[in-house]
Amino acid sequence: MANTPNIQNETGTLRTFSVIYQIMDTFSLDKKNHIGLSKLLRKLEISLSKSEAEILIIGKHVSVNGITEIREYAKISFGDIVEVNGHKIMIE
Repeated sequence: MANTPNIQNETGTLRTFSVIYQIMDTFSLDKKNHIGLSKLLRKLEISLSKSEAEILIIGKHVSVNGITEIREYAKISFGDIVEVNGHKIMIE
């Protein structure tokens, strides 16, 4: 198994573990250098409406750069990482 490295602990026991790779999507900002969080969720089709986006945000299912975000109009900028229910999106 190529992705199953073996490590040896202090007692000499050989253990095998699986490596989990997390794939991160990207979103490119167009003309502006920021986008509102609610609008971003709609553009990514994570939510179909403003009210669905609001439910995700207020329900604390969204974080920006590792911090839970509860502001619907939080400005998302270049380099930010938005996470929704474990799915990460890098803003370019």
